[in-house]
Amino acid sequence: MKYLYRIVNILMAAVTFPIMIFLDFIKIRIGDDLGNLLGGLLGGGSGSSSSMLPVGLEEHISVKFIIDVWRGVGNGKFWHDLLVNNDDTGKINIEWPEALNVVKGELITVAVCVAIVIIVALFIIVWSCISNKRIPVLAATGTGLVSLIVMRIFFESATGVIRTIPLTDIIGGNGLVALVGSVIKIDDIAIGSFWLILLFLFIGLLVWTGSYYLIEIGDTPEEKALAQSKRRK
Repeated sequence: MKYLYRIVNILMAAVTFPIMIFLDFIKIRIGDDLGNLLGGLLGGGSGSSSSMLPVGLEEHISVKFIIDVWRGVGNGKFWHDLLVNNDDTGKINIEWPEALNVVKGELITVAVCVAIVIIVALFIIVWSCISNKRIPVLAATGTGLVSLIVMRIFFESATGVIRTIPLTDIIGGNGLVALVGSVIKIDDIAIGSFWLILLFLFIGLLVWTGSYYLIEIGDTPEEKALAQSKRRK
């Protein structure tokens, strides 16, 4: 049973990485004002049905999506063209937006929490490979859960401010952004599905490891001595 316990620990912790790479970190909706503008151009006044065209962009941003944006392929091509510099390099200009300085502390805290979750997952994998002890895994899992909760709190605090900042102040005025300017705004921004799935994953790890630990505590001295003798063999 101890090998089953360790294998399940390793598998559950390893799932953290594809979750963080492929599932969305952020869900963002951009451009009701842009939709009303285009609707007015195509169909007339603000009261017409064409002025409510659903042209707002909704993106689910994951690590894979960011890589696609950087490379200008797949679903990231539109954003690559939007963010690319107007020069011969054709590269995206990476600079910290001054408009985000007001939430810099919150965003750094979110990044630190993400790093802690990754470190916790790595620790559980390595520890489960070399040891059968439960307490370090329980402590690491608890640390991961606390990090996820803190991450959510500071993320919500930051996004409350980000919603009020024009998109052009965040991603600059290069490329196609300069053409539409101030009509682009962030309508909604929320934490992605990765957070909820990781929360359930770490709760599962906590319950799984905690149940084994409680069983060990409940063993009689004779059962503990027998278990120790089997480990020596």
